Amino acid sequence: SSSSSSSSGSSGNANGCGVLGQEPELVQSCYLPCTPDNIPIMGKIKTGVDGCYVAAGHGCWGILMGPATGEAMASLILTGESSKYVDLTPFCPDRFGLD
Repeated sequence: SSSSSSSSGSSGNANGCGVLGQEPELVQSCYLPCTPDNIPIMGKIKTGVDGCYVAAGHGCWGILMGPATGEAMASLILTGESSKYVDLTPFCPDRFGLD
């Protein structure tokens, strides 16, 4: 018996198109955000909304830095100071002069 299938191995229909009859639009959703100096931004935003904190820009190291970032940010939010384990000074959000 003869059957028609896509040679690309995709899960589209017999003519190689996506399930809706056209090729799907492919976009990337998992960018690894990094800062210009490749050092994460962690701390309180000093201008704008009061009580606004940021912890971002860890790039591919985010999954590994997560526990330390969480501990440091929790300490900052609750006590207003860096934790005894992580000094947040090098990660200050205003180091780029955007405030």
